[in-house]
Amino acid sequence: MKKKLLVFAAVFMLVLSFAGQAMADFAVGDLIEVVYQSGAGNPEVAIDLGNMTALTTPGAVTDTTFSTGTGFNQWSLSNFPGATYSNLNVAYFMYGGSGVFLLSGAVDSTGTNPQTIMGNGKANSAGGAMSSVLSLYAGLSGGSGMATTTISNLDSYYYLLDKNGTGVGSFASLVNGGTNNEANLAPLATTGYVDQYLYYYPQSASNVKNSQGVEIADIRTFANGSVEIIPLVTTPLPAAFWLLGSGLVGLVGIRRRRIAA
Repeated sequence: MKKKLLVFAAVFMLVLSFAGQAMADFAVGDLIEVVYQSGAGNPEVAIDLGNMTALTTPGAVTDTTFSTGTGFNQWSLSNFPGATYSNLNVAYFMYGGSGVFLLSGAVDSTGTNPQTIMGNGKANSAGGAMSSVLSLYAGLSGGSGMATTTISNLDSYYYLLDKNGTGVGSFASLVNGGTNNEANLAPLATTGYVDQYLYYYPQSASNVKNSQGVEIADIRTFANGSVEIIPLVTTPLPAAFWLLGSGLVGLVGIRRRRIAA
């Protein structure tokens, strides 16, 4: 009898564990992809790309692709009846808690950072708005990593972070750049992908006006719904490599002097 109770308890705990894992999506620290169709009552689809707090270490970003076969849920045009790619916008965000953010923004080909914090204390209100959006998605997804709602929902990305259309791309007035912080998906019909940058804001910068985000990655949205994160920051070679290199150069020099003698 005792053994049966122990087995039952073990199975019960295992079930609880899987249930907890299933409901752990759209959590603080997860990178979220949002695709929406503007216009009252139109769809908004969110995809959880998983915990991406590692991306907040510039230089540690690796090329990562989210696609079919990797347990990744993908949106498609079928989620937006009657729409074309030109009717859709995409944005990415991560709220890491305590004023830590990853935000999508314009591709910065000129080398002058286009995305900055709009005012002192803005991170506090933006973080609260993102928390509400994440809670909505978590409740709708049922642990699937994909949530579908409408932009009219009072806790939707569009309603809270785009301020119901009055602050598109501003992430609840956290940063400048406006619509440049989102990408229209029209190019998917021709080039097959759309590029944006990911900007990282640490706690020390996100509440200070005019603080600039750190460009850490190109995030590429494909027509088939897959996503690729492409590093922008080159990982520096470790100091030991340079010491080894200088040592080898020195040995070569010594050998050449001996041969010459």
